[in-house]
Amino acid sequence: MCQLTAVSRYLKHQMRALSVDPVVIPNGIPKWMLEKVPPENIKLLREAVGGEPFFFKLGRMDPDKGWLQAADALVKLKGDGARARLVMKRGTAEDHRGHFFGHASWLGLRTAEIHPASGGLADLAAEAEADILDIQTFIPDDSLPVLYAAADGVLANSGYEPFGLVGLEAMASGGIAYVGSTGEDYALSTQNAVVLDTGDGDEIAVMAMELQRDPEWAKDLRRRARETAAMFTWDEAIGGLLRKLPLMAATQMA
Repeated sequence: MCQLTAVSRYLKHQMRALSVDPVVIPNGIPKWMLEKVPPENIKLLREAVGGEPFFFKLGRMDPDKGWLQAADALVKLKGDGARARLVMKRGTAEDHRGHFFGHASWLGLRTAEIHPASGGLADLAAEAEADILDIQTFIPDDSLPVLYAAADGVLANSGYEPFGLVGLEAMASGGIAYVGSTGEDYALSTQNAVVLDTGDGDEIAVMAMELQRDPEWAKDLRRRARETAAMFTWDEAIGGLLRKLPLMAATQMA
């Protein structure tokens, strides 16, 4: 006998449709991601990138990951007079790359490829006229928390997401995560993250401007985000699994 597990309640119910009833054991993050990012590193990165608001997006270049929505949000903000900028690091699924950059160009957005030699924060500065800064080199793990914390928003805006690890990592670093409405069980809308209800870029843009107008709310979101992420470390995930093992064993012996 065996017991299947799922990383979120959303995924559990997807599997139930296939006549499988898994136990939910969430993903975890390493404890070191909860370490506070030095303010001087945040300041350095914000000055290098510029942009107000400044977004960071990391993930596979797949239509489900909300890349077009990110570009639409940028255009909306710029049309409203904001000097918005997107720093991005794309992964696999290159088939969508041309679609995204073609869409961005059609919207009038300018892209600059940047090649930080060592992943240094100051190296992320790029052409002043670029709207999208496309990082071409590897980002070290210890640089990601700075990007998460320095950005005005981390766009983990997937349309379909079993769990949403990037959103949780951003929250651990004190970032403001913009997530979808599927498997991100840890995200509470307007309480510890921005939970998007649509695939419309205007939703990101409006929420970003509201957060700009209310810095106390933004500060509170970042504080609560870190508090929530502390409940999703690997130690917590393993502890939850161990507490459920007796139930799993009893069920299988019945």
